[in-house]
Amino acid sequence: MSAIGMPPHILILFQARPLLNYYKPIQKKKSKEYTGIADFLNYFEDTEPPPKIKLENNIERKERKKKEKITYNELIMKEKRKSYDPFKNNDLTSDAHKTLFIGRLSYDVNEKKLKKEFETYGKIRKIKIIYDKNYKPKGYAFIEFEHTKSFNEAYKLADGKKIENRRILVDIERARTIKNWYPRRLGGGKGPARGSNEKKKMTHRKCVHIYICRERERKRERYIVKL
Repeated sequence: MSAIGMPPHILILFQARPLLNYYKPIQKKKSKEYTGIADFLNYFEDTEPPPKIKLENNIERKERKKKEKITYNELIMKEKRKSYDPFKNNDLTSDAHKTLFIGRLSYDVNEKKLKKEFETYGKIRKIKIIYDKNYKPKGYAFIEFEHTKSFNEAYKLADGKKIENRRILVDIERARTIKNWYPRRLGGGKGPARGSNEKKKMTHRKCVHIYICRERERKRERYIVKL
């Protein structure tokens, strides 16, 4: 094929490439010869090996941290129990033997609504809904009645009553009427805590048994209050 008449930029494609640079071949290094370990035997220990250090796995670590947390919380509770005195709170009610504890309250319930629900049992002296530092309701309150008869009627009939689509819990005020009583936040309360392992392990038969025991206790307390 003749290159005559081709443009320069086409002729460049047919030109020979420059020669490659010459490099000396790589010489492989000689590997060291294999030797024995006889010269290094004096570096080994001739005594018994130290005891093996057992490292904890994830399950053991979780169990250890759980036990440490429980122990720490128990110590804090003991310290708080020392300074706990329910008789210092004079703002609660004046007569503990005529005061009911109302639990599991809806956060939308106020004193006016609570008074409307409980004044059917008798004349009310004072209603106290408990709030936190940010003035948010904690879900429980105290109601003090004028007469013991009204107190007994409310204690007997109001338990399980629905207020704002929630069944309330009615009980006597135990902090100032029962010796060595502590609230739930200090490790006290009645029965196992909701969501605890003891509560999960309880069968239906045990629940019924606890319910019957509580009813007997309530009847005995009513009898004591009447006396």
